[in-house]
Amino acid sequence: MPSVPKDPKVIENLNKGLIDNIKNNNFDKVWMAVPELVDWVDISGFSTKMTKTI
Repeated sequence: MPSVPKDPKVIENLNKGLIDNIKNNNFDKVWMAVPELVDWVDISGFSTKMTKTI
């Protein structure tokens, strides 16, 4: 399992790279998922909404 970055600068750079990829419709290396394990028995689903703030 990959390690989770804890350095704020590393996190900032990763976030900026992700936002740049989304803005440029470059989804080749973008994988979005819930951040924690969930019990799907208790969840009927979820959705995302694109806003103009990106």
